[in-house]
Amino acid sequence: MSFSTDKLLRLADKLGINFGVGPCIGFDTVLAIAYLGEISDQLFNLLDFIGNHTDMEALAHEIEAAKLKVGLLGFSKRDKQLLATYQLLVSIAAICEDQYQNSTILLQTYASKQLIFSGLLKEKLLRSAEEVFILEKNEITELFELLSPYFATYPSICLGIESPDHDVFLSYSRKEKLWQLSDINDFDGESEEGEYFYSYDNESLADALADCFNDDEICLMKIKLFYRADIDSRLINRLTATLTEYAAINSRRAQMANSDGLGLLHLEAQRGNLKRVTQLLELKTNPDQLSKTNNIGPIFVACENGHLHVVQKLLATTMININQLAKNGNSLLIAACSTKQWPIVDYLLSYTNIDVNLQNSLGLSALHFAVLSQNKKICQRLIQKGANIHAFSANFGTPLKFAELLENKALLATAPCTNEHATHSPSGRVTQDDPADLYPYRID
Repeated sequence: MSFSTDKLLRLADKLGINFGVGPCIGFDTVLAIAYLGEISDQLFNLLDFIGNHTDMEALAHEIEAAKLKVGLLGFSKRDKQLLATYQLLVSIAAICEDQYQNSTILLQTYASKQLIFSGLLKEKLLRSAEEVFILEKNEITELFELLSPYFATYPSICLGIESPDHDVFLSYSRKEKLWQLSDINDFDGESEEGEYFYSYDNESLADALADCFNDDEICLMKIKLFYRADIDSRLINRLTATLTEYAAINSRRAQMANSDGLGLLHLEAQRGNLKRVTQLLELKTNPDQLSKTNNIGPIFVACENGHLHVVQKLLATTMININQLAKNGNSLLIAACSTKQWPIVDYLLSYTNIDVNLQNSLGLSALHFAVLSQNKKICQRLIQKGANIHAFSANFGTPLKFAELLENKALLATAPCTNEHATHSPSGRVTQDDPADLYPYRID
């Protein structure tokens, strides 16, 4: 028996812990904190503890029982281990939430919470920096050849690397003079060394990253640098300068895409980096660059992450169909409603050609999600735009049924139209403010 990410997910589910889009987005940070705090063995012992169990439901029951014993006689060593396991799961979830909301790692936020290893952040004063890259394999090899001397000299630095759908953790073995890569999406502790990582030199590391990210020749990724504050600032400045050089946007990189069809615009939209999004658009990057896998483009990830100004900038290009659908059937409006990004929903509803009655592959419409969230204002705005309260989902029923189950039928009370006198641009967007005060978000 061994640990796996699947076991972690199943255990969290049994305990009612929500990793959101994680756990990988938060797991690399926990690995970094443990590594820089020189307590990786403690973390791996917890992972082994989870791995030694096959029945996650039974383990969850044990954890719940241990939580009730805190401060009582008979609190055993195993109870302590069970609580530490629970704290690990809660910590990963908390970091996932922080990074999802901010699209960047905020170690200071994590340090303020009483979570696993958070004391190390205060004691060791850990720091982080990040850059977004799109690189060919030979450039990846060059980059890590430049980075390896820094890592070989100073053990108190490590990296988290994210692609749009994959995450890895990277440290350096000074003894072996090799990079140690942990594939977080397939984290099972079954390498030949019996460790939670595989070892690579600079050249083979480029192949390993491309393999993890399912890319042939071009990798799109965000590199997060973790380090201790006591490290020489001149070293960190040189190190970050190297990363910045390889992350610099130029006309060639603006047009590059990975094997899934995604480029820098996707990650910068996900991060909410309006300055970089603007720079890429000025370099003629296609604003409607879609993933071959799920038909999601930069505007979808901007919607889901709540980056209103990026959504506005992308729609202002007039090159994006506001009613486009992802592979799962979600429209931009459904994506924004399902993730409760209400300012973005408000803005999308200012377009006269927005289709409010689109339904995803589960049969759910924007109104289904607005009712489920009990957002009366948005429900009424959707109805004003013609949303169907009887839109039927085979698995979930209608928005009206949702409202009845929530005992809140007032959500679907018809409100008087507030923008009947507004005028519209050729793109379909409202160009005159209406009384609902919906446009503090507009850019022109």
